[in-house]
Amino acid sequence: MPTHYAISEILIVFAAILSGWQLFARGERLAAAAIGLFAISALIGAIRYGAMLHEVLADSHRLTSEIGGLVGILLLLLALIPRTGLAVPTWAGALLVVGVVGLAALIPTIGVLVTFAAFVVGVAILVVPKNMLARRLTTILTFGSVVLVGTPLLAATGLNEAARWHIYHVVAALWIALLPFCLWQPRHPAA
Repeated sequence: MPTHYAISEILIVFAAILSGWQLFARGERLAAAAIGLFAISALIGAIRYGAMLHEVLADSHRLTSEIGGLVGILLLLLALIPRTGLAVPTWAGALLVVGVVGLAALIPTIGVLVTFAAFVVGVAILVVPKNMLARRLTTILTFGSVVLVGTPLLAATGLNEAARWHIYHVVAALWIALLPFCLWQPRHPAA
């Protein structure tokens, strides 16, 4: 693969660094950790393509993309659940992540289904209780863009591989960059 594939990977890395920093600074550590997993995968991809280490880093890039992406989505979901008023004990969240990753290792389709379901639930958690139209639309567009645009794009036959790759990664970088806005909650002063 040509070295230009590293460009869109670097875009994800930069978006993840900015987004993760904002989330971490606001105390949203679980969401920041999720974004960190996406950054690690993209960084490995950038090094893989930029340094022409295609074969050497192929397995590492694939594993961090698939498993890291799945764990990242699950961590984001776990970060959102408390917004519903439910409390998830740390051990239960860890068990959920380990269980889903184990199932996905045995049955790869499970990972795709869980990722899709996590996106849908994430959108529902962020959109339903809110009354700010701009936040609702941004949330739907950012979460939906990855699933609704990105997934079919990977299978699109009308575009060449490079175009599909870059468009998908730009959409993913946009989603990552907008996550802090979607996850932002106004601070209410103590009464």
